[in-house]
Amino acid sequence: MSGDSATVFGTLSFFNPNNYSIQLRKIDADVFANSQLVTHYNLDTFITIPADTTFLFSTYLKFNRSVIFNNVLDAFIKKEVLLQIKGKTRIGRSGIFVQVPFDVSTKQAIKL
Repeated sequence: MSGDSATVFGTLSFFNPNNYSIQLRKIDADVFANSQLVTHYNLDTFITIPADTTFLFSTYLKFNRSVIFNNVLDAFIKKEVLLQIKGKTRIGRSGIFVQVPFDVSTKQAIKL
């Protein structure tokens, strides 16, 4: 943490159910903790996702510290936090790309 922001490193995963590889070109998403917007994520890249597999890549998110501290008390009381990412991505192959919306959520246990 430094100043008014904190950086969290994590791993994102994408599943490609197709029997051919696809290319991920862009991700544009909002990140929520317990239904409260904590940051915006934007990735402009070109990544090939192999066929019929889950592809993992490391990334980082910058958060405003005040937003995190607003969620801390609630997270400690419930001992879990609901993380949600809503956005859109551009995927395709052979030079043809389409925009695909996504909405992914998971509950993350907090160990004290």
